[in-house]
Amino acid sequence: SGATITAADLKKAVTQAIADALPGIAAAVADPAIVAATGPALQTLLAAAATSVVAQTGQLFQGTTVRALAEAAGMRLRPEGRFHAEVPGGGDQFTLENFDEDSFSPDGMRLLTTTGITFVLDVPRAQGGIAAYDRMVQLARQFAQSLDGTLVDDNRQKLNDSGLDATRRALAAVHATMQAQGIEPGSALALRLFA
Repeated sequence: SGATITAADLKKAVTQAIADALPGIAAAVADPAIVAATGPALQTLLAAAATSVVAQTGQLFQGTTVRALAEAAGMRLRPEGRFHAEVPGGGDQFTLENFDEDSFSPDGMRLLTTTGITFVLDVPRAQGGIAAYDRMVQLARQFAQSLDGTLVDDNRQKLNDSGLDATRRALAAVHATMQAQGIEPGSALALRLFA
């Protein structure tokens, strides 16, 4: 379309998408110019906030160590192959997945080696709002230290405090937009809308 997209247009598109409870927010911003101009807030909502911990070159993480760290942090391995960080009452804050293709399994953790692990926050569905992201980042840093790994983004670029802070600000903007529409992240309504 080639039209210039203003901040007001973007806010209106995001707000309308959430208000209309579309199955995919991308449908509300189908114009490629809008998608390209969205910046981190909408892109975070469209995907998820993810932080990976990768092994140093030539090294691998042992499944038994990953499992011990996850369980010590209160995470539980579920049948679909991910560890879940839960809040009291059973709602999810974020998950921990294998960076490589294989899913985690109770029996397989004993023999598993992996090049990395990924913490994933399902932005609209995660309970606890921005505190869930803060907890996820704190755990990712602890895992990186314990495993002698490196925090990286989706493109395997090393993450620093400014990159993590930028993601945090984007999440706060998404949460504020949701809350302005009466949708609390992680609430029953959010779980239905963003199924």
